[in-house]
Amino acid sequence: MGLSRSQIKMIRSLGEKKNRDELGLFVAEGEKIVSEILEAGYPVEVLIVNKTWTLSDETFRKNIKEMHVVEEATMSRLSQLSTPSPVLAVCPKRKNETSHRYFHSHLSLLLDEIQDPGNVGTILRIADWFGISQLVCSPHSADMYNPKVIQASMGAFLRVSCLYTSPEEFLSGIAAPGYQVYGTFTEGQSIYHEKLSTAGLIILGNESRGISKSLYPYITSRLSVPRFPAGHKGAESLNVAVAAGIVCAEFRRRQITTAP
Repeated sequence: MGLSRSQIKMIRSLGEKKNRDELGLFVAEGEKIVSEILEAGYPVEVLIVNKTWTLSDETFRKNIKEMHVVEEATMSRLSQLSTPSPVLAVCPKRKNETSHRYFHSHLSLLLDEIQDPGNVGTILRIADWFGISQLVCSPHSADMYNPKVIQASMGAFLRVSCLYTSPEEFLSGIAAPGYQVYGTFTEGQSIYHEKLSTAGLIILGNESRGISKSLYPYITSRLSVPRFPAGHKGAESLNVAVAAGIVCAEFRRRQITTAP
């Protein structure tokens, strides 16, 4: 049985955040990403494939509510990609409830109005690589379930959660003696010279404006990635996802070098 017009319309509508929020669903495309979803046992409401794609393991069917084999023309209508993938999954969004206790004992990231979906997806992938399983995102940051975020994350969204909330309210609620909140700035103390904790929160700011001034009072340490050589006149700033990778790598390097 093929997809109905209403199903096609619904799946296409998931390209918009308001519809993802209303229906509690998102779309994942691509053989690698969908394979990771199936292997992880993540629930799939609808799996849509073209005639060239087959399940690598029939045991994955238990997590799939509905499956359709469609023509390439139909896949092209459904796809959000410039070149349609042979497989597409419609999945339920997961609920994210994390206590302050978690943040007090782990390293986490806060994304302050990072609006480019590619950057958010790449930061998810970086967080996954460095064992950071929780992100806090301001309401105006790109949606975790945006198709471009899902694509750029390369499956990291399965292992890294995003909590969307007011950063001011979150930082006010999580404040505790000794809890470190690091802000990333173009001008700050060199990350290579500052003392870094194994638990804390790293704030990454908007691509053009940086960290919102309303968050400054909560920051306990301002970090920067220094230019090389000092005083070199080059690019105005680093891409936020590139900066995230460098910063996370340095935090984890310190843990490795100071471990008993």
